[in-house]
Amino acid sequence: MSKIWKWSLITFGSLAGLFIVGSVLLTLFLPLEQIKDLAVARLSETLHRQVRIEKVSFNLLSGIKLEKLTVGNRPGFAAKPFVSADAIELRYALWPLFSRQLLIKEIRLVKPAILIEKNRAGETNFSDLTKPGKPAKAASPSPPGKLPFNLLVASFSLTGGKLTYADAAAGTSAVNNLNVSVTGFELALVKPIDFKLSADLLYQGKAVPAALSGQVSLDMEHASAALSHGSLSLAGEKADFAAGINNWQRPDITFSVSSGSLSVDPLLAPFAAAPAGPKKGAMKPGELTALVNRTTASLPGYLTARGDIKIDNLSFQKFKLDKVNCRLSLAGKVARAEIKEIKLYDGRLSGRLTADLNVPGLAYSVKDLRLEGFNAAPFSNAVVGTFLTALPDHKDLLDKVYGTLDLSAALQGRGIEPKEVMANLSLDGSLTLKHGELKRLKTLAEIGKTLKSNSLQRDLKFGALYSGFSFRDQVATARGLKIEENDFKLYFTGGADLKTLQWVPGNRLSLKLAPALTSGLAPEFTIFRDKDGWLELTFEITGGLKLPLPKPILAKPLETAVGKMKVKVEAKKVEIENAAQKAAQEKVEAEKSRLQEEAKNQLQQLFKH
Repeated sequence: MSKIWKWSLITFGSLAGLFIVGSVLLTLFLPLEQIKDLAVARLSETLHRQVRIEKVSFNLLSGIKLEKLTVGNRPGFAAKPFVSADAIELRYALWPLFSRQLLIKEIRLVKPAILIEKNRAGETNFSDLTKPGKPAKAASPSPPGKLPFNLLVASFSLTGGKLTYADAAAGTSAVNNLNVSVTGFELALVKPIDFKLSADLLYQGKAVPAALSGQVSLDMEHASAALSHGSLSLAGEKADFAAGINNWQRPDITFSVSSGSLSVDPLLAPFAAAPAGPKKGAMKPGELTALVNRTTASLPGYLTARGDIKIDNLSFQKFKLDKVNCRLSLAGKVARAEIKEIKLYDGRLSGRLTADLNVPGLAYSVKDLRLEGFNAAPFSNAVVGTFLTALPDHKDLLDKVYGTLDLSAALQGRGIEPKEVMANLSLDGSLTLKHGELKRLKTLAEIGKTLKSNSLQRDLKFGALYSGFSFRDQVATARGLKIEENDFKLYFTGGADLKTLQWVPGNRLSLKLAPALTSGLAPEFTIFRDKDGWLELTFEITGGLKLPLPKPILAKPLETAVGKMKVKVEAKKVEIENAAQKAAQEKVEAEKSRLQEEAKNQLQQLFKH
């Protein structure tokens, strides 16, 4: 026991001695006022702003603390500090002090408040920081001397920060609980710098958690940097990425992004720059467009980028994608995407997309679009649920189409919100629907009621449907749509106006029904049958999409009926002519007989005298 007390006293005494020696060393080697003056002068010179530090204190165990730091704002902007902080803590290593080395293991910025401003001219309150200029007047009236020790910094951290972004045109947004950790400064020339960042992004009064981490390698000679092992988490969605930047003044970026599961919708909200305040409802019409316009306007025209995106299980609004593999590029604010493969709804999609970010609301075009083997039901439901929600009773369009869909198309348009997309979209293509089924088709049901045909009032199943199609001015048009089955044939050409919800005049729907399906029809329908007994009907679909009115087109049946009547008339004419000819002959013969008898009588009278 006595040995334990002995060694405890020795250990305690040694620690106390170190504490005393360290305090003396700090007093001798670390003149606090000189540290404060040096920090103020260097920061003011570097930032071109007035920097103030209220006081400096130290503690042997916790380190040096610069308290109440403020960095002035750029002239012409708000009269608030550009940066303010409760303190800057310098956590140092004790042992190097004995060799007159001050090794700062960590610089910690405690509860900073950072203000980022953008005026209506597009200038920010920090854009002058990288420009050469005269340093602002330092708070210290006398230039500081050289510190009597060597200074090395290993890491930097920021805790409990707040970032406010004030855009004179778009409003104000805020980031709370900002925490940053950067380590590896002392070895930055030989190994990457590690960094971690986390924050709560405020959107409509709700905190959206975000986190970013990775490693950065710097090449100061060539003004380039490489980011590796990057990880992004936002609103619960995660992705891995890597990037490289050449020429910091006119960035040329290469990147790659990958994720095992990602939803796009939660990622859009934090960038809306909505004013912090009470929680609101869903995005109002125009908010998403304004968000995209602000984002694209902030991109410099000289920025170039290219990279690959590989994501599994991606979702956007009503669409769910099993796999995304595409190549992206950006130059002159024109983005291009080569869609190598997108797997969704049991099928595959490919094509080439171009988006012009110089146009408000985005202008885009798609070429060589191919959809192969799509499950038509969930895909068509996603189209309705995303783009057609403005239509009254749009839910009536759900669960209508089943089968395997193949499609090829080219399109162009502008806008990203459903209403704008519908108003500006221009599309041409063709499709095939195999092993298909069309459920509860009101048009055929109305025809079935007229014909008293139960088969037309039921769901329509078929082996294949073929059609060309187009979409312009919110009018969807089918060209040469056809379904040909053993006992049923359907053909349609025409359009539907999705703006007025009316059928476009001049459309034609033709049906051919086998005798077995129409055996119970009234005899009056015989006029509509061909020589093989098939019933042929042609309609123009009129009225609204919700309650279509099939209008019979009678030109062909009337032509057939008139033809049949002509045959009957000609037959009657011949019959009449033949009857008339026989009656005339009989009259001639009778007259001849009469004349002969009269002549005979005259002769007989003659011979009597």
